[in-house]
Amino acid sequence: MTRYVSRYNTRYAKAGMQLANPIISSKGAIIAQENSILTESLIERLVAMGINFVDVFEISQNNAGHQEAEKQKRLFDTHSEITTTVKNIFDRARYFKTVPLDELNELAASSIKTLLDEPGVINQLSMIQQADSYTFTHSVNVAVICGLIWRWLGNTETSEMVLAGLLHDFGKTQIPLEILNKPDKLSETEMQIMRQHPILGLEMCKNDQRIPECVLAGIIEHHERLDGSGYPFGLTEERISPFGKIVAIADTYDAMTSNRVYRQAVTPFSVLTELFSEMFGKLDAKACTSVIDNLKETLIGYNVRLSDGTIAKVIYIDRSRQFKPLVETENGRYLNLECTEFEIAEVISR
Repeated sequence: MTRYVSRYNTRYAKAGMQLANPIISSKGAIIAQENSILTESLIERLVAMGINFVDVFEISQNNAGHQEAEKQKRLFDTHSEITTTVKNIFDRARYFKTVPLDELNELAASSIKTLLDEPGVINQLSMIQQADSYTFTHSVNVAVICGLIWRWLGNTETSEMVLAGLLHDFGKTQIPLEILNKPDKLSETEMQIMRQHPILGLEMCKNDQRIPECVLAGIIEHHERLDGSGYPFGLTEERISPFGKIVAIADTYDAMTSNRVYRQAVTPFSVLTELFSEMFGKLDAKACTSVIDNLKETLIGYNVRLSDGTIAKVIYIDRSRQFKPLVETENGRYLNLECTEFEIAEVISR
């Protein structure tokens, strides 16, 4: 028997589980020590505090579960290290208004490339939630998703595409913190200020001649939409660059699958539905199709909670009904969600 570490959605953790890592609040306070035993009241408290995931020890009779858990832990650790580096870069940029391109290029070419090579990494990103550092986590996630989409479209060199993802929200370093970190919905005036971040990002980056034009385009265009409904310039399809179109999709995907103070994350299946809808007029159809085709394959085998509370496993996704898969419930019943009123309410774990 082997003891290994698994990450659980806090709502589905069980009393009696032993914590493998301490739980720390957004303010740095220790809520529960490593090796503590979870109780029902502690789990309820963690859920109320917005702690989305916990790491616990489990016992396996074979090596497979241990190897999968170790792989997941390495991914989370690598992501955490990259996010810390990005936070430091963004913090320095807020005060010194500089673009540390060498550090960013190093991340794009090495650390983030490591994440790109992990099978199914796009589904793991939504499990790495840090509500108190959303801007930094989001920038890392968008960089990873940009690199994946670029690969799925048949390209081999990802560094520039990843750099565009890392820098797409760089202009937010010049947005007042009281607006950037506001826990409530922004007012119309605050929203107008926030919508300046693509321009602010371009202004910070355009003077460094080492930053390619395609990366600058990704920064300024990631909120533009093919039908002209985006901002800051209301560009239409023929005027939006390939990088702008791809960063827009990556930004949309991660924003929808991330928990925010004012909005809960949605499932990857809901995002697939949204991308399928948006690819007819707002988002690039070819890039959206590549995301849909690749993502649905990685979702097979995931445990999900249905809208009636039933726990089930995704076992088959039909190409023509990819948002309503065939699932197997805990009691061995097969459900074709296309033929029922049930929906997938939450993705729990692999």
